[in-house]
Amino acid sequence: MTNYVHILCTPHMSNSISLMMQSLGRQYVRYFNCCYGRTGTLWEGRYKSCLVQVEDYLLQLYRYIELNPVRANMIEDPADYHWSSYQINGFGKDSDLCTPHPIYLALHSNAIQRQTVYRALFTSHVEAKLLADIRVNSNKGMAIGNDQFKQEIEALTGRRMREQKNGSPSPPAEKKEANWVVGVKSTLTPVLLTPVLCFRWFNIKTVFCDFNKITTACFNELIWKIIV
Repeated sequence: MTNYVHILCTPHMSNSISLMMQSLGRQYVRYFNCCYGRTGTLWEGRYKSCLVQVEDYLLQLYRYIELNPVRANMIEDPADYHWSSYQINGFGKDSDLCTPHPIYLALHSNAIQRQTVYRALFTSHVEAKLLADIRVNSNKGMAIGNDQFKQEIEALTGRRMREQKNGSPSPPAEKKEANWVVGVKSTLTPVLLTPVLCFRWFNIKTVFCDFNKITTACFNELIWKIIV
């Protein structure tokens, strides 16, 4: 997009995301300012984040990200957008920037067939309700997933992961101890981050993150670092 970027990433340490964004904030801003003879920050505000249930929603987020320029009427085919990962996922273009996710790899054991299956996911746009859910949850730092997933994250973090209905405010979720067994088990649990780049042109809109083999304690620490 011309003014923001979506990122899907998998941290392997509790502070991976914060270190990545810190490095981006320091090094890229310095590089950009040097190239264009300017000073000051590029960031409009702090990035936001959203946990995502991997089994049912990860590939939907692939579609959400890579169909963005199509929804914006910038191009008709997602393969035509130069800055998209669609050419990597859908056509096997080589890139050191992308690592295939196990859910993506599970589409087919053969790479060519996998790309064919992947491209078939893009024959239609993201459904309106799902599109709205992704936007609302990413903007408010809540979870994208089914009710059970959201309840587990609420119990783990003590933070509300669902929109509050009209009426009396609900009591805060009880935060579980660090030795509580989380329902995410050994599966990857994604997060949607939304950093906002300023300087008129740029706006790092969304960073999606997967958590792989994270303990309850460091998972909780990472949630707070991302969402707070």
